Amino acid sequence: MKPLLRDTDFVSQVSWFSFVQRSKPDAEDSLNPAPDHFSSDMGFPDQMDTRKPLKTVVPAQSYETLSTEASPTGTHDSYFLTSVPWSHSADMVSVVPGNPKYGFVGITASMQVDGATNSSIDVEKVKEDVKPALPDSTQFPDGGLDAWLVTLGAWLVFFVCWGPINTIGIFQEYYQQELLSTYSPSAIAWISSAKLFMMYAGGAVFGKLFDSYGPRWLLLVGSAMHVYGWMMTSISTQYYQIFLSQAICSAVGASCIYYACAGSITTWFLKKRSTAFGIAASGSSFGGIILPIMAVRLIPRVGFPWTMRIIGFMILGMVIVINFTVKSRITHTPKPFRIAEYVQPFKEPSFTFLALSMTMFVFGLFLPFNFLVLQAQSKGMSRSLSEYLVPILNAAR
Repeated sequence: MKPLLRDTDFVSQVSWFSFVQRSKPDAEDSLNPAPDHFSSDMGFPDQMDTRKPLKTVVPAQSYETLSTEASPTGTHDSYFLTSVPWSHSADMVSVVPGNPKYGFVGITASMQVDGATNSSIDVEKVKEDVKPALPDSTQFPDGGLDAWLVTLGAWLVFFVCWGPINTIGIFQEYYQQELLSTYSPSAIAWISSAKLFMMYAGGAVFGKLFDSYGPRWLLLVGSAMHVYGWMMTSISTQYYQIFLSQAICSAVGASCIYYACAGSITTWFLKKRSTAFGIAASGSSFGGIILPIMAVRLIPRVGFPWTMRIIGFMILGMVIVINFTVKSRITHTPKPFRIAEYVQPFKEPSFTFLALSMTMFVFGLFLPFNFLVLQAQSKGMSRSLSEYLVPILNAAR
């Protein structure tokens, strides 16, 4: 008798199944030795004991297609299934302790399978009663050299990715008054709007790539695109050139770097995760202070092209450090793309309302950054003073 499972890839922090085979349903205490295919395939030797009911773990993702197949001899056999609660009047359900090492608790259900019949377990009815297991805090270092180096790299990531976005008011003013003076303010604002869209929308793609392949290639490709976008902006003179280099190329690269970093830092911290993210996020404000002042001071002295190159070289040095410090603690394995993974979370009202509230929040978040300088100048503030409003605003965040 062999369980049929479509997907037996290991997934952490989920509910687990466990199988026990016995020869006949009326032989309450007579247990057969564990089948060889269990111990050879599942790879949890600390759980294998052929003298006791076998407890072999496979992912709970498999329960949707879980079935049992009768043995070739056609004998009337029985399986115990440790899993989520299975409601059936003809079967006994009881709670059994799970493996303390993984922090899970199982539910045991007994079912009988005839020699000529296949049967499946439908657990859709009880999914709503099953709560996901909490992360095991002992698996997270929550400190140490590697973890804090990742935090340092994350601080630099926020600096190079969100610092330029916090500087968009300086570029809006310069483009509107100098480089793109023939274009309307709304047309120029599309550059910063598209840059923001690329930063956020990239998460749908780069988050999935991080789950499957880890941060390494995302960091390498993102670093190259981000720096290349800044260098191309330095030689751009037309609207479409600035749009492609600053709003598309640089923004997509920054999005790659950001989501690779955000995913990596969560693998190192649990109890101190908020602290680590708080430290890293402060890099955004520092970038929003330093980069506007650099642009304001350098453009009159060396011109716009060399100002972009100087900032680009500074970002290049930072992304080199990022690539050496940011890494994931866990091993990543490729996973198939399923559109349902993007839809499933929205079935939870709390998640849906959180996503909507965050969307509404971001709608107005960067509007002051974009038009603050121009608005101040329209009210009579001098240009030399108004250009420092952006770093002042970032310092107050």
